[in-house]
Formats: sequence, C-alpha cells, structure tokens
Amino acid sequence: MPIITTTTAGYSVKEIQYGGGKKHHGPGNRGFYITPPAGSPIVASYEYPLYPSPHHDTNYSDGDSDEKKNFYETAGNAAVTAALAAVPPAWQPNIAFTWQGTPYSANGFPYRPS
Repeated sequence: MPIITTTTAGYSVKEIQYGGGKKHHGPGNRGFYITPPAGSPIVASYEYPLYPSPHHDTNYSDGDSDEKKNFYETAGNAAVTAALAAVPPAWQPNIAFTWQGTPYSANGFPYRPS
C-alpha cells in the first residue's frame, strides 16, 4: 500500500512507485508527490526524486511557470523537510534528492529556468 500522509507542516505526501520502462526514471525507484497545504498560494504538486534527464524542466502536476518557480524558490526546503519526516527511516537510504547528479543541499533545490 502506498504511503499517503499529511505532515505536521501540512504537506500531503503520497508515495509513488516507478516501474521499469519509464524513460525518465530507472526501474523500481520510489518517489513521492508533495502537495502544499490547502489554502497555500502554491498550487503545484512536487515530485521527487527529480528527473535525471536534462530534457525535463518540470516536476509538477499542474500550475504555470510562475507557480513552478515559486514552489522551487519558496517551498523547496519546507517540502523536502516535510516529506522526509513522513518517510519511514528504513526507506530513507533509498531516497536521493539529486539534480543532474548534484545532491540536494540545505540551500534548497536548484532552479533551472526553461
């Protein structure tokens, strides 16, 4: 059963499982959709791990470019913190926050403009 939870920060976190054959994800990767709290000005859901392909500019289910950029710049750290808090400790070693091979850092996700 997938994990679907709401963190103390109000973010909804839903587990997603990537099977083989997905061109932008390797076989068997786990990931999560992170959705901001109700009433948030940020309407997009964030997907991680990030796409490893340079041809992908977005990890969002909806929202326009401004909202996407806003999510990167203002909610990236909070979303990651909230999501990690919801991940069972045994799973945490399986989850890598990377962009083009660069690990996630405390400074937040890098924003790559289209």
